[in-house]
Amino acid sequence: MEYNTDSLWWVNESGTTLSVNNIRFENVRRARSLEGNRWALFYSRVEPSGCVVVNAQDADGQMPRPTGCSRTNSEMNANSTENFWRGNDQFRVLWRGVEVGVCDNSAGVCRLAVPPG
Repeated sequence: MEYNTDSLWWVNESGTTLSVNNIRFENVRRARSLEGNRWALFYSRVEPSGCVVVNAQDADGQMPRPTGCSRTNSEMNANSTENFWRGNDQFRVLWRGVEVGVCDNSAGVCRLAVPPG
């Protein structure tokens, strides 16, 4: 994942198609989260070398697409409770309800592996 205050990109570097329904993001200190099924309203998968992006509710623009992303599979705008990656906190990433990692909001990049599916 790559992110700034305006956008968060989830890039599929796994080589297999992944279901967006399996992922959930949660801010570790504040009641902010995002269910992957919100992207599924537009397209339910992240194909190999594809990505999905969420834009902050009050974003000034969109972060450029990361170099590892050859095409955007889905894009959405967050509501006020979905800006989980903003601020001086951390966010956790869950895959099918199991935590697969924690990312620092200020880092701008977080590399995690998720199980196939």
